[in-house]
Amino acid sequence: MIKELKILIASILIAISSCSNKTEVLKGDVQFSGSCCEGGIVLYDNSSFKISYSTNNKSGTLNGDYYIKGNKIFLESKELPNPNGGIIVKEVGDLFTNQYQFKNNKLVPDDLGNNINITSLDQKYFRLPCGFEQTQKQGTFDLYTFNFCNSFLGLDTINLSELEFNPLPHINSCNVRLFLPKNSKLIKVDRLVNIYPTVWSNSEDDITQLMQLDKLVHTSKRELICKDNTFFYPKIEISKSIRKKFDQIDRIELKEAIQNKLNSRNYSTKEGKKWLSYVNQFKTKDFSMASNDLFDVNYHEVYLVIQLDINGKKVNKVLWTKNYYGN
Repeated sequence: MIKELKILIASILIAISSCSNKTEVLKGDVQFSGSCCEGGIVLYDNSSFKISYSTNNKSGTLNGDYYIKGNKIFLESKELPNPNGGIIVKEVGDLFTNQYQFKNNKLVPDDLGNNINITSLDQKYFRLPCGFEQTQKQGTFDLYTFNFCNSFLGLDTINLSELEFNPLPHINSCNVRLFLPKNSKLIKVDRLVNIYPTVWSNSEDDITQLMQLDKLVHTSKRELICKDNTFFYPKIEISKSIRKKFDQIDRIELKEAIQNKLNSRNYSTKEGKKWLSYVNQFKTKDFSMASNDLFDVNYHEVYLVIQLDINGKKVNKVLWTKNYYGN
């Protein structure tokens, strides 16, 4: 008889121990549908898992690999499901996603239920959830923690906008502390900011509020201060020296950039003519004048190139996000 195997979210233990040269990073009890069976699951640091189970008439193990996507754990194995009958594992369960949040070393249910205490937590290795978590004030600046969990370490680029919590587009300055696996440390962080000349429409023209001129982008690079797996994230400011980068734009370049944007989007002929009419109002160095209402400079994409030392090997991980401006 085929039975379902699910995580029993009533006794979860995050532990660090050794088993066949593997490190156990999460243990959980399991419960079969029905009343005959019991078992347990262990996730290991090399992204493999083992389920041990016993039924009325037999016991055994299932092995395979797991990966974390977003905030869910997925199991992969040739043994799942078993086409010859027996046990089918459908999912590990919502250990820390829709049904549960991780707060103050507890799995806290969003709905009714008891809090689940984590009896042991090695934050240097495994921490939930992945991504940002605000902790406390550190002097005059907010301190945020960012967990480089296994699933993030498997990516070269991490889109912060896909996370439930992404403070970077909304803060002035802060400190960011990285939680990293053992034998890993932060080396350096470079911040790259894409800055665009932007044309703002006149309200009476009744067209789109602004046009970002992608063709004329300037990328500003700054190395951030790092110490003890923490870096300082300063407020992004468009200085006079950055504005001067746009001083040499003339009417010909501006018209070409606007036309390039019109060609890449579905603008109406009427709207296109309105945008091109602004070229006649443009004077050289208008983009460097912070008080100009029609021609301005704004930043959009932000990239953090984080260099890590992982087991003696230097690797780069890129965190990127967007700052949206206008209405």
